Amino acid sequence: MRRRDAAVALLAVGVIAMLAVPGAAGAKSKAFSSGPINRPIPNNDPVGVFAPIGVGKKGKVKDVNVAVRISHPNVSQLSLYLFKGDKYVRLATGVGGAGNDFGSGTADCNGTFTIFDGAAPTFIQMAGAPFNGAFRPSESLAAYNGDKTKGTWRLLAIDSTGGTSGLVNCWVLGLKYKKQK
Repeated sequence: MRRRDAAVALLAVGVIAMLAVPGAAGAKSKAFSSGPINRPIPNNDPVGVFAPIGVGKKGKVKDVNVAVRISHPNVSQLSLYLFKGDKYVRLATGVGGAGNDFGSGTADCNGTFTIFDGAAPTFIQMAGAPFNGAFRPSESLAAYNGDKTKGTWRLLAIDSTGGTSGLVNCWVLGLKYKKQK
C-alpha cells in the first residue's frame, strides 16, 4: 500500500468514528472519501465546483453525514450543497461572518473537519468560522433517508462574490445504510 493510500485509509477510519451514528440493528456504516483533491472554487460563479464521490455499495440510506475540509479566507461567501441525482440539500450558505475555513489544519485530508450531522447540537448558522467539529446543516440530510446508496454523490461549493478564492481540499460522505442484495 502506498503512503498516500495508507493515509487516506487512516483518514477514513477516523472519520467513520466521527460520523458514526447510533441506529437500527443490521445497519452498516461506511465513510467514502474524495481523498485530497484541492479543487479551486471559482470566484463570483453561480455554477461553482462539484466534487464527486462514487458509492458502489447497494443499500437504503438510514443516515447521512458530510465532513468537509475547505480553505477559504471568507467562508460567508460560500454556499455548500450535497447532491445525489436531482436531489440536493443545502449544507450552509453565507455562514461564519468574516471568518475563514471549514475545518482547520493543512490543505488536504488531514486536520479537523467540519461535520454536517443532523444530530449535532448547534446549527451551522449559529456558529462562527473556522468551523471545527459537528454542526447541523441548514437543511436536513434526512431528505436522503430511504434513498439508494449506490451512485454518485456530489459536494457543490459556490463562491458568490469576487475577490478571495478558496479550495475544496477534501470531503467525506458518511453513510449508515441497510444492506440490500
